[in-house]
Amino acid sequence: MNTTARRLLRTAGLGELAPFLSPHLFSTLAPGDLGRTVRELGRARLTRAENRAAQRAVGARLAEEGAPVEFVGRADGCTPEDLRSRRARGHAVLWLYFRQLRMPGPVWLDLRQARFDGAAPVRWAPGWMRTEWSRDFREAIGDLYAGFYGEEPARFEAALEPLGIAPARDVFLGHFGAGDQRAVRFSADAFRATFTDAFVACRDAGTQLHPDFVPLGLMLTSLYLHLEALDLPLDVRSAWQAANGPQQSAA
Repeated sequence: MNTTARRLLRTAGLGELAPFLSPHLFSTLAPGDLGRTVRELGRARLTRAENRAAQRAVGARLAEEGAPVEFVGRADGCTPEDLRSRRARGHAVLWLYFRQLRMPGPVWLDLRQARFDGAAPVRWAPGWMRTEWSRDFREAIGDLYAGFYGEEPARFEAALEPLGIAPARDVFLGHFGAGDQRAVRFSADAFRATFTDAFVACRDAGTQLHPDFVPLGLMLTSLYLHLEALDLPLDVRSAWQAANGPQQSAA
């Protein structure tokens, strides 16, 4: 993993994410993309008042949409004990992941267990780590998931090129399609292995990933670590459907 990125994560208290980010990610980025992302993340960490204002605005918007989660200032980081509550937590975290991929404006990347508590409702203290997806990335990553979960193969295929991941098509299809998408168990090690294979395929083909894959990688890593700790199969397809329903169509 790039030394600068590792140092940023460590000094920000996010060192646990570093081992799960494939070092091959950084070899597939255009020169300067990683530096810009690190500077943007560093700025986000320092602008606390801006963070709080943006969180209030986004939290209000999500509440209007009937989100299964509410923004709070602090969370205890405890995993729910009973199966029903763990399932509700998992659904809410997946909903947040999918919903934020489609949102213009600021989104928050830290979906680690330490940032959450409760299950009814799920409470999220998102912290400082935020980004804004570029429009082309937001549209393409949305099409990638919609193509798969919405069973639109042409839409999935069309999303690969703008994301820079066309050489890893088969890897991602295998990742998305492995097993029953209504009963998925999450493994951070399996996630790292899959994305390492994908980035190696892109590197060997000489393609460059979209720069927004750096913050996406942080978001996905925190998601997998949290959902792995819940230790139960989750209905990923229904979470995607809930996050992409009619009430969210304006994003």
